[in-house]
Amino acid sequence: MDDYSKVEEFYLTAHKINPRDIFTIYMLGSLYSGQYRYSEAEEYFKKALSLDPKDTFSLINLGALYYDIKEYIKTEELYLKVIEIDPECSFVLNILGKLCHNKNNYKEALEYYLKSFEINPKNIDVLLNLGDFYYDKKEYTNTMEYYIKLVEISELIPFRVECFLREFMTFTRQVELIKENYNLREN
Repeated sequence: MDDYSKVEEFYLTAHKINPRDIFTIYMLGSLYSGQYRYSEAEEYFKKALSLDPKDTFSLINLGALYYDIKEYIKTEELYLKVIEIDPECSFVLNILGKLCHNKNNYKEALEYYLKSFEINPKNIDVLLNLGDFYYDKKEYTNTMEYYIKLVEISELIPFRVECFLREFMTFTRQVELIKENYNLREN
């Protein structure tokens, strides 16, 4: 019997003892979601939400499940409910920003990203998403600002960030050389 089976057995037993315990129901949903058993996970998250519609853990994880299976409208609906309950949930604000960004709703995406960043300025995902957002908008100075913040707090640097920074530094150095050369010619 593997570890997942033991954990599943434990929570199923706990669920039989107290079928209305939201934590146990949520944990079964999380367990199944972690195993990519999405229909079972969905069932348990929904069961938890039927007992407590404001259970943010279940709302967030059910939204994440829908995000994983590319049901973005359902993700957005659930995450908007989370923000009604907890307007300071940085993780959810960041994902809402990503969903808006993917729909080219740049104004709303930026609002969500910046709110998430304001709440948690060391959120690596929001730093990456803000950098990507500004990159898509061709606002490379802002891109650089957020990518540098990302590099300052993270040991793991996404390859696209590393490439951008390398290219930006090379470009910046070339501009400096051109300016120096131009100044020499003017004098």
